[in-house]
Amino acid sequence: NKEKGRTLVATNDPYLNRKDLFEVIECQKCGLVRTRNLPFPDDLSTWYDQHYGWYNQHYGRVHTGSSQDIPAPISNPSPSLLKKWVLGPLMKILRTDYAQFAISRISPQGRILEVGCGAGHILLALKKQGADVQGIESHSGLAETARQRGLVIHNSHFEDWNDFSTPFDQIIFSFTLEQIEDPVNALSLARKYLAPGGVITILCPNLNSITRFLFRKNWMMWHVPYHKYYFSQKTIKRVLDQVELKVVSLKTDWRMDAEMESVRIAWNRACRKQVIPFPGQPKKLILLALGLIFLPFKWIRMGNMLYVVATPK
Repeated sequence: NKEKGRTLVATNDPYLNRKDLFEVIECQKCGLVRTRNLPFPDDLSTWYDQHYGWYNQHYGRVHTGSSQDIPAPISNPSPSLLKKWVLGPLMKILRTDYAQFAISRISPQGRILEVGCGAGHILLALKKQGADVQGIESHSGLAETARQRGLVIHNSHFEDWNDFSTPFDQIIFSFTLEQIEDPVNALSLARKYLAPGGVITILCPNLNSITRFLFRKNWMMWHVPYHKYYFSQKTIKRVLDQVELKVVSLKTDWRMDAEMESVRIAWNRACRKQVIPFPGQPKKLILLALGLIFLPFKWIRMGNMLYVVATPK
């Protein structure tokens, strides 16, 4: 109901030359923020196919080992001491690789389920570390790419998947909870899949990020209409409490690749470009510069990403 919500921003998907504007509104009663006037489900599926289908085609197969892979950038087999001992560790500290950061926050122990696993980047790394992993992915192209990597993938929406035969020690929502139609229901289901002592890890955009206020409608984390909800520390706690999940850890951190996209989106819109191309390979020097500027804000809980660990009460 528009009368009960305060409009935070009206923006559009900057890619694919989409003109459709979507309102992001805040509930005046509970504070939860969501995207209003979403496309109908069939239309939204087309949006996903065009956007994430492109992602699968250009990035999903880079490291599958298939002869059809898109060639990965050629790397120097003997990195210099500067790259090995200075630039490498610095880029790791400054969060210039989201997948690497996510993997570092998840213990490769026991049975792990990732909801919305995409092409399987995180699961593959955890599997190589000895974890027993499975994934759920609703996009058929991404699910097939992940299977080609030797992963066990269920091509389904999480809400439609019903296999309680073996519980999981860890369930991961890596930038997927905000895309689910009913996040409360999804977390309630995840709780049922957990083994005793199991944990749920959530990585999602932080509504109260400093860069949301700086970039405003150009903040990449709006990502409309794919992101349906936006959580702050207060509202994610409230949602978890509704399904009897206790917060073990709640921090903010950074996805510098998203901030680089925010810069690129703002620049292209300022130049009045009609079509903004999909992102290419991130420029590491720009990522490093953004990291040096923004990383300190995580200490005052204004990073662009929430990192939450929860367990049943």
